[in-house]
Amino acid sequence: MSSKIVLEMNTKAVSYLAQGEHECSHFTLQKALEGFRNVLNQQPSEEAPMMLDVDEDEIDGTVLHTIPIHAAQHKTVAPDHSFVTVYRHAFVLTSDQEPLFTENEHTVPSVLLYNMGLSHHIQAIATGQSAIFRKAMQLYTMSFTMLENASDILNDMDIMVLLALSNNMSVISGSEFYDRPSAESSRLMMERILSSTDCLESLEDEDIEFFSLNLMFLSEYQKHALAAAA
Repeated sequence: MSSKIVLEMNTKAVSYLAQGEHECSHFTLQKALEGFRNVLNQQPSEEAPMMLDVDEDEIDGTVLHTIPIHAAQHKTVAPDHSFVTVYRHAFVLTSDQEPLFTENEHTVPSVLLYNMGLSHHIQAIATGQSAIFRKAMQLYTMSFTMLENASDILNDMDIMVLLALSNNMSVISGSEFYDRPSAESSRLMMERILSSTDCLESLEDEDIEFFSLNLMFLSEYQKHALAAAA
Protein backbone atom coordinates (compact mmCIF):
# COMPACT_ATOMS: atom_id res chain seq x y z
CA MET A 1 0.00 0.00 0.00
CA SER A 2 1.35 3.45 -0.92
CA SER A 3 1.22 6.52 1.30
CA LYS A 4 -1.19 8.25 -1.08
CA ILE A 5 -3.60 5.33 -0.80
CA VAL A 6 -3.57 5.78 2.99
CA LEU A 7 -4.65 9.40 2.53
CA GLU A 8 -7.30 8.35 0.00
CA MET A 9 -8.67 5.77 2.44
CA ASN A 10 -8.99 8.50 5.06
CA THR A 11 -10.91 10.63 2.55
CA LYS A 12 -13.21 7.70 1.80
CA ALA A 13 -13.79 7.12 5.51
CA VAL A 14 -14.75 10.77 5.97
CA SER A 15 -17.17 10.41 3.07
CA TYR A 16 -18.77 7.45 4.85
CA LEU A 17 -18.97 9.49 8.04
CA ALA A 18 -20.66 12.38 6.24
CA GLN A 19 -23.29 9.90 5.03
CA GLY A 20 -23.83 8.53 8.54
CA GLU A 21 -22.25 5.16 7.71
CA HIS A 22 -20.27 4.84 10.92
CA GLU A 23 -19.28 1.19 10.69
CA CYS A 24 -17.89 1.63 7.18
CA SER A 25 -16.02 4.71 8.38
CA HIS A 26 -14.55 2.85 11.37
CA PHE A 27 -13.45 -0.11 9.23
CA THR A 28 -11.85 2.07 6.56
CA LEU A 29 -9.98 4.18 9.11
CA GLN A 30 -8.71 1.05 10.85
CA LYS A 31 -7.40 -0.26 7.53
CA ALA A 32 -5.81 3.12 6.84
CA LEU A 33 -3.99 2.95 10.19
CA GLU A 34 -2.72 -0.51 9.35
CA GLY A 35 -1.62 0.74 5.94
CA PHE A 36 0.15 3.70 7.54
CA ARG A 37 2.16 1.39 9.79
CA ASN A 38 3.15 -0.77 6.83
CA VAL A 39 4.22 2.22 4.74
CA LEU A 40 6.20 3.70 7.62
CA ASN A 41 8.02 0.41 8.18
CA GLN A 42 9.01 0.32 4.52
CA GLN A 43 10.45 3.85 4.48
CA PRO A 44 14.06 4.55 5.51
CA SER A 45 14.34 5.98 9.00
CA GLU A 46 16.05 9.29 9.67
CA GLU A 47 18.59 9.94 12.40
CA ALA A 48 16.68 12.94 13.71
CA PRO A 49 13.17 14.31 13.17
CA MET A 50 12.73 17.26 10.85
CA MET A 51 12.28 20.47 12.85
CA LEU A 52 9.19 22.34 11.74
CA ASP A 53 8.07 25.90 12.41
CA VAL A 54 4.56 26.32 13.76
CA ASP A 55 3.57 28.52 10.81
CA GLU A 56 4.02 25.75 8.25
CA ASP A 57 0.64 24.99 6.68
CA GLU A 58 1.76 21.99 4.67
CA ILE A 59 4.39 19.32 5.11
CA ASP A 60 5.99 17.55 2.18
CA GLY A 61 3.14 18.69 -0.07
CA THR A 62 0.47 17.38 2.33
CA VAL A 63 -2.40 19.77 3.14
CA LEU A 64 -5.09 19.51 5.82
CA HIS A 65 -8.74 20.20 4.93
CA THR A 66 -11.76 20.33 7.26
CA ILE A 67 -14.99 18.61 6.22
CA PRO A 68 -18.20 19.52 8.10
CA ILE A 69 -20.31 16.58 9.24
CA HIS A 70 -23.89 17.82 9.22
CA ALA A 71 -26.29 16.62 11.89
CA ALA A 72 -29.02 16.06 9.28
CA GLN A 73 -27.22 12.89 8.21
CA HIS A 74 -27.42 11.44 11.72
CA LYS A 75 -30.79 10.70 13.30
CA THR A 76 -30.55 11.68 16.93
CA VAL A 77 -32.25 9.34 19.39
CA ALA A 78 -30.89 10.77 22.62
CA PRO A 79 -31.09 14.48 23.52
CA ASP A 80 -27.99 16.17 22.12
CA HIS A 81 -27.06 18.49 24.97
CA SER A 82 -23.57 19.03 23.58
CA PHE A 83 -24.44 19.70 19.93
CA VAL A 84 -23.54 23.39 20.05
CA THR A 85 -20.03 22.77 21.32
CA VAL A 86 -18.93 19.59 19.52
CA TYR A 87 -16.53 20.33 16.68
CA ARG A 88 -18.25 18.33 13.94
CA HIS A 89 -15.54 18.59 11.31
CA ALA A 90 -13.49 15.66 10.09
CA PHE A 91 -10.03 16.11 8.62
CA VAL A 92 -8.89 15.12 5.14
CA LEU A 93 -5.24 15.11 4.08
CA THR A 94 -4.35 15.60 0.43
CA SER A 95 -1.01 15.61 -1.32
CA ASP A 96 0.13 16.45 -4.83
CA GLN A 97 2.97 13.97 -4.50
CA GLU A 98 3.81 10.72 -2.75
CA PRO A 99 4.19 11.94 0.86
CA LEU A 100 7.05 10.73 3.03
CA PHE A 101 5.48 9.87 6.36
CA THR A 102 8.87 10.05 8.08
CA GLU A 103 8.52 13.85 7.97
CA ASN A 104 5.05 13.97 9.52
CA GLU A 105 4.67 10.52 10.98
CA HIS A 106 2.67 11.83 13.96
CA THR A 107 0.28 13.95 11.87
CA VAL A 108 -1.29 11.22 9.75
CA PRO A 109 -2.15 8.73 12.53
CA SER A 110 -3.37 11.54 14.80
CA VAL A 111 -5.79 12.61 12.04
CA LEU A 112 -6.94 9.02 11.48
CA LEU A 113 -7.52 8.51 15.21
CA TYR A 114 -9.31 11.86 15.55
CA ASN A 115 -11.63 11.02 12.66
CA MET A 116 -12.36 7.64 14.19
CA GLY A 117 -13.05 9.31 17.53
CA LEU A 118 -15.35 11.86 15.89
CA SER A 119 -17.29 9.08 14.18
CA HIS A 120 -17.83 7.36 17.52
CA HIS A 121 -18.63 10.69 19.18
CA ILE A 122 -21.38 11.50 16.70
CA GLN A 123 -22.69 7.95 16.91
CA ALA A 124 -22.73 8.20 20.71
CA ILE A 125 -24.73 11.44 20.57
CA ALA A 126 -27.23 9.75 18.25
CA THR A 127 -27.65 6.64 20.40
CA GLY A 128 -26.93 7.94 23.90
CA GLN A 129 -24.74 4.90 24.60
CA SER A 130 -22.09 5.67 27.21
CA ALA A 131 -19.86 2.85 25.93
CA ILE A 132 -19.54 4.61 22.58
CA PHE A 133 -18.73 7.89 24.33
CA ARG A 134 -15.96 6.04 26.18
CA LYS A 135 -14.64 4.64 22.90
CA ALA A 136 -14.66 8.11 21.35
CA MET A 137 -12.74 9.46 24.34
CA GLN A 138 -10.22 6.62 24.11
CA LEU A 139 -9.54 7.37 20.44
CA TYR A 140 -9.34 11.12 21.05
CA THR A 141 -6.87 10.49 23.88
CA MET A 142 -4.68 8.29 21.68
CA SER A 143 -4.57 11.02 19.05
CA PHE A 144 -3.88 13.71 21.64
CA THR A 145 -1.08 11.70 23.25
CA MET A 146 0.56 11.15 19.88
CA LEU A 147 0.66 14.90 19.23
CA GLU A 148 1.69 15.67 22.80
CA ASN A 149 4.68 13.35 22.42
CA ALA A 150 5.70 15.26 19.27
CA SER A 151 5.23 18.70 20.84
CA ASP A 152 8.69 19.90 19.72
CA ILE A 153 7.94 19.40 16.01
CA LEU A 154 4.27 20.30 15.66
CA ASN A 155 3.04 22.01 12.50
CA ASP A 156 -0.11 24.01 11.72
CA MET A 157 -2.03 20.87 10.80
CA ASP A 158 -1.24 19.40 14.21
CA ILE A 159 -2.36 22.58 15.98
CA MET A 160 -5.73 22.44 14.26
CA VAL A 161 -6.18 18.80 15.24
CA LEU A 162 -5.13 19.60 18.82
CA LEU A 163 -7.78 22.32 19.02
CA ALA A 164 -10.49 19.97 17.76
CA LEU A 165 -9.35 17.24 20.15
CA SER A 166 -9.20 19.56 23.16
CA ASN A 167 -12.65 20.93 22.39
CA ASN A 168 -14.35 17.56 21.96
CA MET A 169 -12.53 15.93 24.86
CA SER A 170 -13.61 18.77 27.13
CA VAL A 171 -17.22 18.38 25.96
CA ILE A 172 -17.28 14.63 26.64
CA SER A 173 -15.48 14.92 29.98
CA GLY A 174 -17.77 17.67 31.21
CA SER A 175 -21.20 16.91 29.80
CA GLU A 176 -21.08 13.10 29.63
CA PHE A 177 -18.65 11.89 32.30
CA TYR A 178 -18.95 14.87 34.70
CA ASP A 179 -15.17 14.72 35.06
CA ARG A 180 -14.41 18.35 35.84
CA PRO A 181 -10.60 18.03 36.16
CA SER A 182 -10.29 16.36 32.75
CA ALA A 183 -12.65 18.86 31.17
CA GLU A 184 -10.65 21.71 32.66
CA SER A 185 -7.36 20.24 31.45
CA SER A 186 -8.66 20.09 27.88
CA ARG A 187 -10.13 23.58 28.16
CA LEU A 188 -6.78 24.97 29.31
CA MET A 189 -5.10 23.41 26.27
CA MET A 190 -7.58 25.24 24.04
CA GLU A 191 -6.87 28.45 25.92
CA ARG A 192 -3.10 28.10 25.48
CA ILE A 193 -3.42 27.47 21.75
CA LEU A 194 -5.83 30.34 21.17
CA SER A 195 -3.60 32.73 23.12
CA SER A 196 -0.74 32.14 20.69
CA THR A 197 -0.47 34.77 17.96
CA ASP A 198 1.42 32.41 15.65
CA CYS A 199 -1.28 29.78 15.93
CA LEU A 200 -4.11 32.25 15.38
CA GLU A 201 -2.50 33.42 12.15
CA SER A 202 -2.76 29.89 10.76
CA LEU A 203 -6.47 29.41 11.58
CA GLU A 204 -9.49 30.36 9.52
CA ASP A 205 -11.67 33.13 10.97
CA GLU A 206 -14.66 30.83 11.38
CA ASP A 207 -12.57 28.33 13.33
CA ILE A 208 -11.22 31.07 15.59
CA GLU A 209 -14.78 32.24 16.24
CA PHE A 210 -16.03 28.71 16.91
CA PHE A 211 -13.29 27.75 19.35
CA SER A 212 -13.26 31.14 21.07
CA LEU A 213 -17.01 30.95 21.72
CA ASN A 214 -16.67 27.39 22.94
CA LEU A 215 -13.85 28.40 25.23
CA MET A 216 -16.13 30.98 26.86
CA PHE A 217 -18.93 28.42 27.13
CA LEU A 218 -16.65 25.81 28.67
CA SER A 219 -15.24 28.39 31.10
CA GLU A 220 -18.75 29.22 32.28
CA TYR A 221 -19.53 25.52 32.60
CA GLN A 222 -16.51 25.04 34.85
CA LYS A 223 -17.56 27.98 37.04
CA HIS A 224 -21.06 26.54 37.49
CA ALA A 225 -19.61 23.09 38.21
CA LEU A 226 -17.35 24.54 40.89
CA ALA A 227 -20.23 26.47 42.44
CA ALA A 228 -22.41 23.37 42.50
CA ALA A 229 -19.66 21.34 44.15
CA ALA A 230 -19.05 23.97 46.84
